[in-house]
Amino acid sequence: MVFLAAPMYPIDWLLRKIPGLDRSFNAADLRDKLGIFAENHVLGFILGILFGILARFDVAAILTLGIQAATALTLFPVISKYFMQALEPISNAISEYMQKRFNDRQLFVGLDWPFLGGANEIWIAVIWTIPVTLAYAFFLPGNGILPFAGIINICIAVGAYFASKGNIIRMLIQCTIFAPVFLWVGTAFAPFMTELANSTKAVELSAGQLISNSSIDAPIFTYALSHLMQFLDGNFIPLLIFVVWLICFVLYSRSLIKERNEARAAAAETAGAAA
Repeated sequence: MVFLAAPMYPIDWLLRKIPGLDRSFNAADLRDKLGIFAENHVLGFILGILFGILARFDVAAILTLGIQAATALTLFPVISKYFMQALEPISNAISEYMQKRFNDRQLFVGLDWPFLGGANEIWIAVIWTIPVTLAYAFFLPGNGILPFAGIINICIAVGAYFASKGNIIRMLIQCTIFAPVFLWVGTAFAPFMTELANSTKAVELSAGQLISNSSIDAPIFTYALSHLMQFLDGNFIPLLIFVVWLICFVLYSRSLIKERNEARAAAAETAGAAA
């Protein structure tokens, strides 16, 4: 998921140059500005109503969608926090165990994305991406799949969360820009996934029917790397995409390293002043 943040980084760098988009605007900031209208259930209800109106539903369906969106935006962060609470003791225990035996080294414990699942910004972006992805599915040139199980696309929201540092407006823009990538890559993988489904009999498909995934992790990296050797047959597009992704990855990595060094320097200065 985080690999998608690499190509998102240059876009976010440009967005930060726009006045008004360079300031903090996370869920807490939204709550301070809008009060009760920024609460999860109220915001979900408003988004559901807007999506229902745009879809030209009748009044009953619009209200039902509003309630469903409000429920989703309320429950998703809560459920994810349970994952976080379950993972945190394991992380702490591993850290303590290893630190006793390797006290001269710095230990990093990697955790799955649910550790961040309590971030409301992620779920706002996820709900936003649902109608955006559906709209793209019908009108996007080159798309051949209709997203169903993958319509709740965590992958795009987590990448946008990292690249945009939780700025909701920039996250929504990033999700809108990169949602087509998942459909295009899903379309590219459809023949391979269909062949796998047919050979394993895992899914019963009708003749001519294709199956794919509309929320593949790190879609740009995955597509480029898996199709890389096609340049031997004269198709240089995957190679070009991989080079662009690699450049973005290096730029994003350098930015993160710079931020880490600045944070360490600031912490050392604060500690020195306190001493």
